[in-house]
Amino acid sequence: MAPSENNNGQSRLRKRLERSSARRKGRVDGNLGLHCPIAGHCLPVDGLQQPDSGGRLSPGEVWTPFVQLAHDRASAASNAMAAALVDDNQQLIVSIYRYAANLVHIHEAHAHEARGSSELAAARGRFQVQVERWLAQLAAYRSRADTAVIYANLLIDTYWDALQRAHYRRYRDAYRCAGLRPVRAVLDPIWAKADPFLLLQFGAEGTDNEATARAGRLLNRAIDL
Repeated sequence: MAPSENNNGQSRLRKRLERSSARRKGRVDGNLGLHCPIAGHCLPVDGLQQPDSGGRLSPGEVWTPFVQLAHDRASAASNAMAAALVDDNQQLIVSIYRYAANLVHIHEAHAHEARGSSELAAARGRFQVQVERWLAQLAAYRSRADTAVIYANLLIDTYWDALQRAHYRRYRDAYRCAGLRPVRAVLDPIWAKADPFLLLQFGAEGTDNEATARAGRLLNRAIDL
């Protein structure tokens, strides 16, 4: 068996085991009961203890230890992908800033010369090529982070279905909590922007705000040109 086939088989087995574990945990938590803000009481009184949601709950949403674990897993995957994006593209990031600095320099030195217009166009083209390479890498790593969110929600759905079934079987008033739903995992909003990952390059662990600000100004200036 080829290594890739073996890895795929192991991944499928791991995911089956994780979904089975989610169903098991759902049955356990469903038998414990849920605090039901809609019904105005807990089913039962000593039901499942919900961890601190950090103020992220909307009316009717439920935040259980398993839901938190799924969210934490998606967040860890997102952070890992963000770090890998920067680590795997060090040379590209350096090139982007080098071409950005060159573009800004040519604009400031030769913008009003006939010779400068052709140089400026060439510099702009070189910079754009690097930016497009970066956006392609960003899309690839974002897709991996998005896949982790989708999978986290699959586990949450599997868990929640089992929880509701167990809850309905055990508690007579469980129907009163039919409107409850688990908090969905979402993709970190930082993936919606291309430039924040470039800025991670500047400052020790993000503490050098002035260096980050200078880098941001340079990049934005080049993009505007």
